[in-house]
Amino acid sequence: MIGWGVGGWGVGGWGAPGIADKLSITSALAIRENLVRIEFNLPVNYTDVRGLVDAADPKNFVITPVEGSIGEDGLPARPVSPVLIEQTRKPFINGRGLDIWLDRRMSPYPALYEIHCIKSIATGGMPLDSSSVFDFFGVAWAPALPTSTTTTAADIANPGYSQAIPNASQILGVYPVTDQGDYATDQGIVSFKKRIVRRLTTRRGAFAHLPGYGVGLLDEVKRLALPATRQKLAADAEGQIRQEPEALDVEVTITGSATNPGLFFFRVRVRTAVFGSVGLDIPVSSNAP
Repeated sequence: MIGWGVGGWGVGGWGAPGIADKLSITSALAIRENLVRIEFNLPVNYTDVRGLVDAADPKNFVITPVEGSIGEDGLPARPVSPVLIEQTRKPFINGRGLDIWLDRRMSPYPALYEIHCIKSIATGGMPLDSSSVFDFFGVAWAPALPTSTTTTAADIANPGYSQAIPNASQILGVYPVTDQGDYATDQGIVSFKKRIVRRLTTRRGAFAHLPGYGVGLLDEVKRLALPATRQKLAADAEGQIRQEPEALDVEVTITGSATNPGLFFFRVRVRTAVFGSVGLDIPVSSNAP
């Protein structure tokens, strides 16, 4: 008789827990951009003496991108390597969990990786299943919402962006108001362009609550003839504009006018998640008083 003894109902779910014959990975999850948490079916040998079968040795794990896997940034999944292994500080895992720190950020969702333990044993001496491989996404959060459901920021309107406000020419004062008597706002692409200009022209550190905000273009206009100054400003501007929630990719160049030696154009090209491609050409004169 085998039904309730050592057969199908005994080793499995209705009887005593089954005894695994090999150590294997049962789950893997990227809990940070450079941290993967894995669990084994058995407590794993971890002594931190870096022996041949010690799970504390990063050399005993291999993480590789799945061939053809592409991240949300449109790039192939980048390679990563384990550099530090720590035991997971979770009581219910009981020695089965490891946190694997990597040498760099993984590519974003839905880039796919696989983890393979090449050497280790269970604490009781159970050998490793060398064919055990587990797939996981590069970043453990949901993909971005579709463009149709993405909300954009709004900003208090001003006459410099009056095209966002109907009948703006009839409105007096610095801050236009709505028919309900509230401050009018710039929204959508108008707000986005305005925030770009604000980042470019604001002196770095001018806002105490936003450390590092601002490129400080106006402080550098007298030095725009220097190539090094233009390169620094362009690189700083790209980093600043990427912080806007709609921005996916940014390219900034500063070119001089062929006919006016003191005139420069700040050319901004942004690929966004909401408005498609957005371009701004901002003229800046180094001859301004």
